[in-house]
Amino acid sequence: MGIPKREKALNSQSVIVQIPIQKCCDWQGFTYTKEGWHYLCETMKQVEDNPNLKYKDSILARFYTNYQPTSLMECLLEQEDGKNSSSTEQWEPLPWRVSINIPEGNNQHFGPNHERFGERQLQRIISVYKAVKQKGYHPAKYKDGYVRGYFLKKPGDYRYYRFLITAGQHRMAALAVLGYKDVIVRLQPRQKRVITMKEVEKWPQVINGTYDKETARRIFQSYFKNNGSEKAEALGLLHRKAKN
Repeated sequence: MGIPKREKALNSQSVIVQIPIQKCCDWQGFTYTKEGWHYLCETMKQVEDNPNLKYKDSILARFYTNYQPTSLMECLLEQEDGKNSSSTEQWEPLPWRVSINIPEGNNQHFGPNHERFGERQLQRIISVYKAVKQKGYHPAKYKDGYVRGYFLKKPGDYRYYRFLITAGQHRMAALAVLGYKDVIVRLQPRQKRVITMKEVEKWPQVINGTYDKETARRIFQSYFKNNGSEKAEALGLLHRKAKN
């Protein structure tokens, strides 16, 4: 029958589906499209232009220096509410998740980070990019070879969805930079396949009072309103070609 695509990707029971890369985002709301922005994609583009790129000259270094959110609210809603106005100054899980894993100290998703950690992250980016460029993406050949995630679905047409990446951000970024349009992914184990706002009252972090329903809805909607370019622009990292 083949790998489910389009509407079947959301509604089937298959754990392996094919989706457009333009529908994908990471948990911070960064996307992998030309219209959006992702620090991994931008760093990989630099590597393509300059294989000997040094960490101090990289977008990644500037990103870690300039982007240092202190809470999920600041991370997802800062551009809407103004700097720190909605921050709880702590990291809470997404409203529909049970827990969150934000390591203390160095963190691959944002700063501040030590320079040596940043240098290791740059080498990881270079390694993944080169591997995907040279060998392609063949997830079935490897243990944990698939990009993983789950769906966020708005009401109405099946096309109103996002696929939120939970594992494989580097591979996804490499595929996007290399011009892939679609990607075969695996649904995240032990995670509800499709999250919808009609179930907001049943979300774990709403039930326990971490978020009120309106805030939880705004967090959900942020994945559809934003694409990462607004963060990049606020950080002074966005460079668009001037129109003629």
